[in-house]
Amino acid sequence: METGSIRPNALTEEDRSNSLGAFHLLGGRKIMTFTEAVRTCARKYVDFTGRATRSEFWYWMLFVFLVGIILQAIDVWVLGADFGSGILNWLFTLAVILPNLAAMARRLHDTDRTGWWLLILLVPIIGIILLIVWWIRPGTEGENRFG
Repeated sequence: METGSIRPNALTEEDRSNSLGAFHLLGGRKIMTFTEAVRTCARKYVDFTGRATRSEFWYWMLFVFLVGIILQAIDVWVLGADFGSGILNWLFTLAVILPNLAAMARRLHDTDRTGWWLLILLVPIIGIILLIVWWIRPGTEGENRFG
């Protein structure tokens, strides 16, 4: 490779010093950090418009999963509740239903699918498998009908 040439997915000095905050660029796509993804999904509590990158979506899901485990442990070990019946975990689950649905819909938008595909969750087993496959796949490059 000759001196001064740019590798296709290499970050330039301008990319590193831009004002994207917690965003990083890789191949032209934004990659969020864990904290930025949690803040974004919390801020877009009921925003079903726009797109969510894979990092935003999966970091949000990881946050919900980890907090759910911690609250379940507190419910069982500290408050003495039966597994699955603790008040803290139930309150948290209720609090994140809408943000979860919004993040799921925005992730589908990133793959150029409508959020109405979430209704496929009503089909046992096959529905969640299909959605997971779509959520794992890269989003469409550039603009699509959702932004």
